[in-house]
Amino acid sequence: MAITSSEADLDPSARSTPALAAFEAMFVGAPMPCALTQRDDGRIVAVNPAWAELTGMAQEQILGKTTLELGLWQDVQERGEALRGLPLRDHPQRWRLPTGRSVSVRMQLSALQGEPGCLLCCVIDAEPEARALAERDRTNLLLQQQVELHGTIEKVARVGHWRNGPSEEEVIWSPGLFEIAGLPPTPTITRSQARSGIHPDDLPQ
Repeated sequence: MAITSSEADLDPSARSTPALAAFEAMFVGAPMPCALTQRDDGRIVAVNPAWAELTGMAQEQILGKTTLELGLWQDVQERGEALRGLPLRDHPQRWRLPTGRSVSVRMQLSALQGEPGCLLCCVIDAEPEARALAERDRTNLLLQQQVELHGTIEKVARVGHWRNGPSEEEVIWSPGLFEIAGLPPTPTITRSQARSGIHPDDLPQ
């Protein structure tokens, strides 16, 4: 079977098979990037337009190349482990393409029914998800740095702060406030404990 991304290219006997014609139509028209590869060496024999669009590579740059040459696997060992785990479902993968682009995908990989030597690979573009996760990690890092800086300022200036806890009888103290009060840090502290170190003259009348 030979499929191009633009038109049917089956041998005469295959053209008369409705199932093969239907498969080709679905393959070419699928909105999800899809490719057919040889199982033994990973050589790509067909891709659909969505695959070329995702990779930013022309069909002639892809066909005949192996998945290792195109940077779809890190090495032979990684590909071998994937093949031993077939079928793959929603497998996260980072492609490093020859063009210099790096693309995050979620891969579906399975043996093609009726063609045991051929693998069908379909992917979902996970780049928006990867960017969102990277932004989340960056935000969390900045927040952690701010928390650590605030803690250092409290320690140096010998100040502290508190906020309401999960119940009306609990409050949450900062590490600086525990240090001022000379109490061991705990996740929460009761209001009565918190007020126990306040001089009677400083309590509300």
